[in-house]
Amino acid sequence: MVHPTSPTPRLLYSLGNICNHFMTRAFLERVCSPDAEVQLTYHIARKKVPYLDTATGEMVQPTEPNAYKLEKFIFDVFRLADRFAIWEVCREEEFSPLKNGPNAKKDCPATCRAAILTLHQKWALMAGAAFETNDLEKNCLEISPLVSLEGEVCGRLFD
Repeated sequence: MVHPTSPTPRLLYSLGNICNHFMTRAFLERVCSPDAEVQLTYHIARKKVPYLDTATGEMVQPTEPNAYKLEKFIFDVFRLADRFAIWEVCREEEFSPLKNGPNAKKDCPATCRAAILTLHQKWALMAGAAFETNDLEKNCLEISPLVSLEGEVCGRLFD
């Protein structure tokens, strides 16, 4: 499912959920009530769960899934909403997950830092700034959110 395509050369699933959900407390109280909770679907996940081998007394780390986990997800409540909206954003500007440690190649502190530096350099260039190099480490420009949230006031800084 990583790269399925449609009959055209486009990806079949070209959008994703970056998990920016905004809900009122009243809505959450309603959908988390026992009556509403039973309407939510369980999702089955196959997991590798360590277990104790009672014959040897050793903990076993399975190499294959050996257990089922029943999960419910926050997005399952969307269908219970009276009003629902979706907005599409540029992934490179709005989403850089931090899921791994500093030695990883992706989704790590370095990739998050590079994403914000790239975005802020783009804003500065759009506002008329010039850089001697494209090297993010040498440019190392970060714009405070107290100055600009979306690059909207950067032109004032580079006039």
